[in-house]
Amino acid sequence: FVSVLLWRGTGAARPVAEPELAAIRRLLEQVNRSLGRSEQIHGFQLLPGGLSLERGELSTLGEPVRQVVYRRYREVIDSMYIGAAPVAPP
Repeated sequence: FVSVLLWRGTGAARPVAEPELAAIRRLLEQVNRSLGRSEQIHGFQLLPGGLSLERGELSTLGEPVRQVVYRRYREVIDSMYIGAAPVAPP
């Protein structure tokens, strides 16, 4: 299955409200309708804040630096792949 790691814009450290999670789930359901079963997103995790250029999480082009993001959020990322069931945020 496919899992995705999502983050909000910079400085978004406040807790995620249920309406925001519901909106993300609806968007993922729309995306999944156009994908084959093996390509569908079955789980996601939302990082507590935005990724930062200053912390080395983003390149100068604004793209995530995978090694840095994985090192910093290893537990969150690994939790998406442990066990048979996909992990979704609470």
